[in-house]
Amino acid sequence: MTRLKVRAVLDTGSQRSYITSQAARALSLEPEGKQKMSICTFGSEKNNLHSCELVKVLMETTDGAIELQLLTVPVICGPLATQPIPLPVDLYEHLAGLKLADDVSDESAAMEVNLLIGSDYYWELTTGRVKRGESGPVAMETKLGWVLSGPVPGMKQDQLAVSLVSTHTLKVDTNDVSTESNLNDTLRAFWELESLGITASD
Repeated sequence: MTRLKVRAVLDTGSQRSYITSQAARALSLEPEGKQKMSICTFGSEKNNLHSCELVKVLMETTDGAIELQLLTVPVICGPLATQPIPLPVDLYEHLAGLKLADDVSDESAAMEVNLLIGSDYYWELTTGRVKRGESGPVAMETKLGWVLSGPVPGMKQDQLAVSLVSTHTLKVDTNDVSTESNLNDTLRAFWELESLGITASD
């Protein structure tokens, strides 16, 4: 079995989960099919149609391995600017002793992202435990370790935000085009029901 350590981001704004084509090749993953996806990125007004290969991968967690069905894409987001993720653990009492999911051992290197965990697996990986102090980042426990989100007061403005939960360049809205027409019909039926018969006549 091929093993690969990758950096992942958690993004509840994405309906599906993704892996980069580069990581899929490194893991020698065999495609199990293809799906045409209509993908809209942050700040975009148009959906782009992509044909994505579907692959399966086992993710090791603190609670055992989880099988993920992932769609392959060339890029999830650009390299993230290095963030001083371990620093808040030393600065804030409520974060002391936490085992972080990503400690960014090499602070000089940009952080490459090869895996996006969307809402289809997000709740399988989070435990619901949160640590919050009077100030500083909030810590959320996942089965990959603790992740931090929020500002670090007193740091330079370009280093102010520390977050491994989401980033502004991620895919945020996807639809499987094969089911989109059915979804539109369902939504239309819902609104006709909710309007209690008050619909415009043709």
